[in-house]
Amino acid sequence: MEIDKVKKPIRIAHILMALNISIFALVFIIDPKLSTSTLIQFGAKINYKIVEGEYWRLLTTMFLHANIPHLLFNMMALNIFSRDLEVIYGKKKFIAIYLISGFIGSFGSFVFDDNVAVGASGAIFGLLGANLYLFTINPEAYKKIYGSDILVLIGVNLVYGFMTPQIDNAAHLCGLVGGYFASWSLGMITEHWNAKKRLPFQATLLATILAFFLLAVPNYQNSWRYDLQKGIEYLNNGQLSAAKTYFIQGQVKEPSVHDFSVLLDFIDDYEKRLTESTSNQ
Repeated sequence: MEIDKVKKPIRIAHILMALNISIFALVFIIDPKLSTSTLIQFGAKINYKIVEGEYWRLLTTMFLHANIPHLLFNMMALNIFSRDLEVIYGKKKFIAIYLISGFIGSFGSFVFDDNVAVGASGAIFGLLGANLYLFTINPEAYKKIYGSDILVLIGVNLVYGFMTPQIDNAAHLCGLVGGYFASWSLGMITEHWNAKKRLPFQATLLATILAFFLLAVPNYQNSWRYDLQKGIEYLNNGQLSAAKTYFIQGQVKEPSVHDFSVLLDFIDDYEKRLTESTSNQ
């Protein structure tokens, strides 16, 4: 007599992993060097593009990775940190926590880091935040099942991030906080997400999102950083007059930034040589 094997349900985390790996493979086939320009084309976080309305980059950046070790590390972390969370929170709440954490991680990266950024680490730190929420509501029960490793794990990852160049610590920290508040806002699988006790935390999340779009985005668009990036875009496209306008505008806002004078000198020198060349013809 044969005993039917019980099929394990497909985990949301495994679907997310497959999606991340598939996207990485596609980008790698198109550009094995995984250049910054290619990552930007596929949806990397780049601040000046976001303020111009490409808000989808706050999501797509979570599914892009800079290299194979970056992908493997994040996928292993996603697999490990998600193991029990789908059961505790339920699939719908789990994916909501993951995406909200990733979004808030992207918000933090936007506000505190002007560099181009990719990676699922903000969302993955959100899963650590979800574990931290479970720890805070019932420390004794959590310790009996998992021990106190979650606190050590968070500490080690944060310290490693601050000690390692090019790691987007703002995305990590904000993702961690986002995961904690998202978990508190939604509750576990047995709880109704719209319970009155959840309202303050849901309001906090909503206020964070509104503050980003109403304050952070306009603030960046009025900053010298936007002028610099926009000027560089125009310069790369050969639109010297428009580039010069943005560089001068940015220099007025922040005279101490040396890049503006260097780029303006470059444009002036190029225009001078172009004029001389034309007059000698």
